[in-house]
Amino acid sequence: MAGLRDFFARAKATEGPARVWTVIGGMAALAALPLAIVVAVWSADSPPSPAAADVENRTSSTTFTPQPLGSPAATPPIETSSVSPTQSASPEATTEFRVSLGELCNASDAEIYICGTEYEDTIQVGDQVFTHVGSGNVFATVKPPSWGLILKFPANTCTKLVIQFAVNSRGSGTARTRIIQTGSQPQVASTSYSAVGTLRADLNGTPFILQYNSTTGRAVFANGYAMCRTSSGQ
Repeated sequence: MAGLRDFFARAKATEGPARVWTVIGGMAALAALPLAIVVAVWSADSPPSPAAADVENRTSSTTFTPQPLGSPAATPPIETSSVSPTQSASPEATTEFRVSLGELCNASDAEIYICGTEYEDTIQVGDQVFTHVGSGNVFATVKPPSWGLILKFPANTCTKLVIQFAVNSRGSGTARTRIIQTGSQPQVASTSYSAVGTLRADLNGTPFILQYNSTTGRAVFANGYAMCRTSSGQ
């Protein structure tokens, strides 16, 4: 202590008050340095506070656990179609109308000899009564290879034509009907004079002609219908 007093006395005498305070500050800093080192060492070695440890534990314990497929937290399943890759969905059904032969004959663009709903009548064919709405020219003799006209119909929406036909005769012979249309071979059906025959023809939408002939040239009477995508067939 005596040495410090001598030191300060000499500094005061030679340097003045300002120098004395500067020296005092330096000495104070030197005196505090060991204390700062001790505090730093203690801080490095001391365990963390309970609050800090709790935060660290919570952070380190939060881990990602993959969810199994099908659990509530799993990614929603991708919707798939029930149609297999090799199949295609069925197209929507197309509505078709049954259009009678009489209605087809009544169309404004149709060409006929005697045909239409107003011509409905009956004939005796063997032991069967046949109702018809159209026929060829009963005053003409139409024998093979010639063909007479029953109906000529313009472009249409029809896919099938079913025609029943017969001859009003007690004799023997064969009656025939046929359909002619663009892009297709003629479709023909025949029957004996004692039976009612049936012609089933596929239509492709182009104009068609319904024709007839018979062995003895007698007129053929007809009835039937078409399956069309419109109620008029046109």
